[in-house]
Amino acid sequence: MKGEEMKSVCEGEKSLVPALLPFRLFWIMLVSFCGCTVPEYPLSVPEIETGTPREVTLVSAVIEGAITESKGNTITETGHCWSSSDQVPEADKNEGKTSFSFTGNKQVFISELSGLSAGRTYYIRAYARYGTSVCYGEATAFQTTALRIPAVTTTGKRDESTTSAVVSGRITDTGNTPLSQHGHCWSSVNPLPTTLDSKTESGAASGPVDFNSEMTGLSPNTTYYVRAYAVNQGGAGYGNVITVQTRALTLPVVRLNDYARPDPYTIRLNGYLESIGSAPVTEMGFVYSDSREQPTLSDVRVSRGGAAAPATFDALLNGLQPNTAYYIRAFATSAAGTAYSAPIKVTTLAIVLPAVSTPVTNLYAVGLNTTYNLYVTSSVTSSGNLPVTFYGFVWSTTQTEPQRLTAGTTQSLIVAGQPFRSDITGVACGTTVYIRAWAINSAGTVVYSPVRTFLAGCPPK
Repeated sequence: MKGEEMKSVCEGEKSLVPALLPFRLFWIMLVSFCGCTVPEYPLSVPEIETGTPREVTLVSAVIEGAITESKGNTITETGHCWSSSDQVPEADKNEGKTSFSFTGNKQVFISELSGLSAGRTYYIRAYARYGTSVCYGEATAFQTTALRIPAVTTTGKRDESTTSAVVSGRITDTGNTPLSQHGHCWSSVNPLPTTLDSKTESGAASGPVDFNSEMTGLSPNTTYYVRAYAVNQGGAGYGNVITVQTRALTLPVVRLNDYARPDPYTIRLNGYLESIGSAPVTEMGFVYSDSREQPTLSDVRVSRGGAAAPATFDALLNGLQPNTAYYIRAFATSAAGTAYSAPIKVTTLAIVLPAVSTPVTNLYAVGLNTTYNLYVTSSVTSSGNLPVTFYGFVWSTTQTEPQRLTAGTTQSLIVAGQPFRSDITGVACGTTVYIRAWAINSAGTVVYSPVRTFLAGCPPK
């Protein structure tokens, strides 16, 4: 087709014109004979130009069409119609159209297409409606701009620990729609991680920008595949893949420095935390057992809380059994586990009893030398290895080795003073008195001196 046929394609009346030409001549003769006005039938269709799309974007375009010649037709509507599926869209069957009123014989009209889909081919043509007919310009095709995803680079890593790391990236091109999200994604099993794997989300961004992400909740001694990403309407753009190797867990280093035995029931310990290893120390102290040579936390534990290294710590093991061997280790606990020092074997002190001297007696007579009073003295010659709490004398005239709190004995209680003394009064002449000094320590153990025997003599008759 050439000329007018290339510019306009009509529906409706155009198809009837050639067939009606013989009838039209007859109609003119008949109406003229009757004196009537001959109605006009169009012999030519309007000339329409679709135009060329311009200013094409992701979702819009502009096109300028024209009615270059109405050919005497009464045009009621003109514009453009388009479709992405029909290569010859129609004014009444389309995905979109514009509509303008027509005045005059010629007219230029500009259609602004909106709401299009990015990266899609559309078919468009101008149209003109007159009477019951619609004429069209030549159909033309154009394609909306395709979405372009962002361009991203994974630039580095630092601060790799047992459970975290810091990675960096750069957005070099945001694409042709705004960024809605960016960050880093990673996986220990997927060598090409995506946003469906673990990720950070740093939000929207504009323009080329450098950014960092902190990877947390990682597993120790594990290799992770990491890459930067950025998301816009076109999708996600990914950077190059790098690997992050988390550090292996290491235990703390702890020593048992020294010990002392202040009494038979106590061991004083000193420990030293030399290093925390790969994680903070949450608890440290000592463990001990009288049967297991390698005591653990399941045995008796004395805790001193956590600390940063280096640090010293002390503890008292109380309530132990005298003259008993104990196995002892220092310990320190972190997320890596529990570390122990080498064990030591410490035997508690045996109880050393106090000692008191044999009483010394001094006699003085009362009542014509028939009754005597005794003045006795003694001293604690050794307190042993426990404090002496009380001391005194016990005596009897019937028991040769008198003991405290038994029948037939009398005692005195002295709590202070060295040497200590007591009076034994009302001893009748001819009576033998058996006397012992005694002392008791903090463990409740009683010791006695050798017996002092005294015979109260009677005056001559």
